Amino acid sequence: MDASNWINLGLLVLTAAGLVATIIQAVAARRARDEATESSISAECHEKKALAASQRSAAASEAAVAEHRRVATALERQASLAEKQAKRQDPWTLTALGDESMDQLWRVTNSTGENVQHVSISTPAGFEENWIKPAAEFWDEVANGDSIEFTFVRRLSSPNTRTIWVFWTPADGSKQKQFTRSIP
Repeated sequence: MDASNWINLGLLVLTAAGLVATIIQAVAARRARDEATESSISAECHEKKALAASQRSAAASEAAVAEHRRVATALERQASLAEKQAKRQDPWTLTALGDESMDQLWRVTNSTGENVQHVSISTPAGFEENWIKPAAEFWDEVANGDSIEFTFVRRLSSPNTRTIWVFWTPADGSKQKQFTRSIP
């Protein structure tokens, strides 16, 4: 088959495709004309239906706005509660009572929310610690909100920070607990 036959065949296919598209457009135009005729007859009925639908839509929108407000208020409350719970509540609060340039007294306040017993202060160095000196070896009872004290010995050779361990047993006698904090 030579090139002119291929060209003629291609033109025939394109012409057939154009004819099919023209027929489809003609059918669609007839349908649109018929629907336009029907819709002009029932335009008044459609207007009434459209007005009723828009009134229903407006009422539904108002209800949706009220519902969104209720949901937003509930989400704000939930976020507030989650934020309060996310805030870290340490069971013991450490407060420096002196200047860092000299032996520094520290107060350790019971913030567990309950009275505790058998409280002791230690460090990873244990009894060999030269820099942390508790006011007592241990305390039998420390009420909620009460404090115990230790001294951070400050010398030229003392470390900049120390890790403090607070051990205690809840008043109900359950398992001993530990709180760890590094102090500057």
